[in-house]
Amino acid sequence: MAKSQGFILPFTGRLGKTTTGYRAGRYISRVIPDVKPTGKPTESQKEQRLIFGRLGEVMSAFNTALQIGLNNVNPTYGYQQGMKRNFDACSFNGGGEVIIDYTAIELAKGHVAEGSFAAPSFDETNNVEVGFDGHTDYPDAKQTDQVYIVVYDPKQNKALVSSPVLRTAVKTHIQTPLGWNGALVQVYGFTVRNRREVSNSSYIGTGTIN
Repeated sequence: MAKSQGFILPFTGRLGKTTTGYRAGRYISRVIPDVKPTGKPTESQKEQRLIFGRLGEVMSAFNTALQIGLNNVNPTYGYQQGMKRNFDACSFNGGGEVIIDYTAIELAKGHVAEGSFAAPSFDETNNVEVGFDGHTDYPDAKQTDQVYIVVYDPKQNKALVSSPVLRTAVKTHIQTPLGWNGALVQVYGFTVRNRREVSNSSYIGTGTIN
C-alpha cells in the first residue's frame, strides 16, 4: 500500500482499478489486482449445475401454476424452497441426462390434516378426476379446508391447478387444454386452510390425457 498525495484528495473509495482509504491520519491507495478463476469445474460441480438447471425448470412451472391457482397467496414451497426440498429427487442416467423421480417431488409441507387420494381417472376427454377421503373426522381437520390437485406435463414443462373443493367433497377434477391430448402427466394433491396453512402434498399418480 502506498501513501496517496495526488491533487484530487481528499478522496476515499474505488476509482477504476484503484481504491483509496483513510487510515492513521493518511490517505492510502492501492491497486486492485485482477483475479481470475483457476481450475476447471469438477464432475460433481458439473452434475450439480445440470440438476439445478433441470429442477429449476420444473419448480418454475409448478410455482407459476400455484401462484395463479391460489390467487398469489401461496402457502406451498414456492421456487426456492422447492429447489432445496427436491434436489434429492434428481439423478443421472447412463447418458448423463438428469432424471427426476416425480413420485418423490414435494410441493408442500405443513400441519393441516391430509386427505387420502384415490388413483386419478383419465376416462373423460381432456379431464383428470380424483376421488378422495377428506378425513373430516380427524381432530385437526376442518370442513372449510380446501382441496387442490395439480397436474404436471413434463414434456411441455407446464402445470395446472384445479379449482378448490371443500374437504367434505368426495372428488375433484381439472379440465386440461386441448393441446394436452396424449400427454403423460403427473398428479399431486394437498389441502389448504384459510389460504395461509397447508398440508403435506401427496403424489397421486400418473396417466395419459385422452
